[in-house]
Amino acid sequence: MKIQTITRTVLAALLVLTMSSCRQAAPKLSESVEIAAMKGPTAMGLAQYTTESLEDQGETPVSYKIMTMPDEVVTDLLQGKLDLACVPANLAATLYNKSEGKVQVAALNTLNVLYFATNNVELTDLSQLEGKTIYSTGKGATPDIILQTLLAKAGLTIGTDVTIEFRTEATEVAALLQAEEGAIALLQEPFLSSVTMKNDKIKAQLNVDELWKQYMGADSQIVTGVLVVRKDFAEANKAWFDQFLLDYKASAEWVNQNPAAASKMIETQGIIGAAVAEKAIPNSGITLISGEAMQKALAPYLEVLATNNAKLVGGKVPAADFYYIGK
Repeated sequence: MKIQTITRTVLAALLVLTMSSCRQAAPKLSESVEIAAMKGPTAMGLAQYTTESLEDQGETPVSYKIMTMPDEVVTDLLQGKLDLACVPANLAATLYNKSEGKVQVAALNTLNVLYFATNNVELTDLSQLEGKTIYSTGKGATPDIILQTLLAKAGLTIGTDVTIEFRTEATEVAALLQAEEGAIALLQEPFLSSVTMKNDKIKAQLNVDELWKQYMGADSQIVTGVLVVRKDFAEANKAWFDQFLLDYKASAEWVNQNPAAASKMIETQGIIGAAVAEKAIPNSGITLISGEAMQKALAPYLEVLATNNAKLVGGKVPAADFYYIGK
């Protein structure tokens, strides 16, 4: 497992003068808190908070780390070694089911990161994919379900009207897109930004979030990442946790508004390189949505995933107590 712990020394050194110092003091915790984030866009919105705040917790011990292996995050949450974690949306549902309701989702932190990209070819509508090959990653996983759903809504049959070639890693899809003129790929950030920096003929042509709203309804939402919390921790530390959500929201907003400064923090935390991060931030769906708005957006999305592949959400759609509303 690759884990990068953010130390007090690094946190104190990073761009402190560029950030607001008027954050409300967090209520004292009844216990220490262990926070983790999966490497990638899911971790990016928390960068300002973890840079500015974790080193100033007074008597409250707070630890933060970047993790790369989903199975390790699951194990640590289920064993109580982690209290909060930024994870893929479908993994949150799996955690709820595996823990029998002991892990809740508290906020959406990453919306859409997927785009149809092409190498030197125009693409303005899904109907133009007829007779084409699309490179993608994640066969049977979330990107595959999104792709299947959109193509079906557009009246395209996979295997007849359009061909999908899957690769195991997004880096493989990016390499194919870069090497093959005329190639079309479904590719996520930050891999899209990375490859467009290497080849100016590669363009993001269709925003998958816009397509999702077009075919699934204006209020529909793709949810890539979420914040989960152990239920007993949230109950024991409600005042601290509710303030943390406010601080996280401020951090996500700051990252979106200050991509150049935020990208340096993101690189220091070992998430992705600064140059790629700065380019990717505007297209990475960084947000913090909690409460009823979170439930309204996430519940229908999980229903779509479960209908197509129930294993993606741990066997079944979570019940209403999956959602930490915070009232």
